[in-house]
Amino acid sequence: MDQDKINAVLKDIFLDSDELIHEYNAGDEIIYEGKENITLYYVARGSVQVTKHSDGSRIEVATISEGGVFGEHSYFGHGLTTASIIATQPTTLRCLYELELEKRLTRNPELAITFLKYITKTMAERSSVQVLDSRPDQIAQTIEKATHALNSMKDHYGTSGAGKGSAFSNGSQEDHLVRDIDAVIRLLETGRSSQE
Repeated sequence: MDQDKINAVLKDIFLDSDELIHEYNAGDEIIYEGKENITLYYVARGSVQVTKHSDGSRIEVATISEGGVFGEHSYFGHGLTTASIIATQPTTLRCLYELELEKRLTRNPELAITFLKYITKTMAERSSVQVLDSRPDQIAQTIEKATHALNSMKDHYGTSGAGKGSAFSNGSQEDHLVRDIDAVIRLLETGRSSQE
């Protein structure tokens, strides 16, 4: 996937409105692991650290810098967050809630397809990173959450008019996205089977 195209799509989606901007200082905790989250975040300036609790200590999983997105697992899966997010420097985040994202994707189906492919790929990559240094029960839990989130995306956006707000008017575009999501789900299910 072309990174320049992804960057342009993310800017189109998140930089469209000044209403949902949040500022954080270095060390501020933005998301707490295990809490509910209904927000998708875009790092407009600065960077954040992704951490997980493991055996009583906090381990760094990743750093997300300017132009990155986080909160996707709990946002699309309507569940609990899988990690904590901490600002590593003064950071500006742009935030979207479900209805606002749906409106923006509905206005531009081509943008929606690129965005949802990016999110699907990001979720798969982050699930595999979160699996590292985890116990088998944590691995199964991470895979289950990612699979649930992807199925929610597919149900929400990827069915021809039957989904709860399909952004697409072209069945072949929908079919292509659903196939992409299904491929990632199969990959996650294979990972879950190998852990059992």
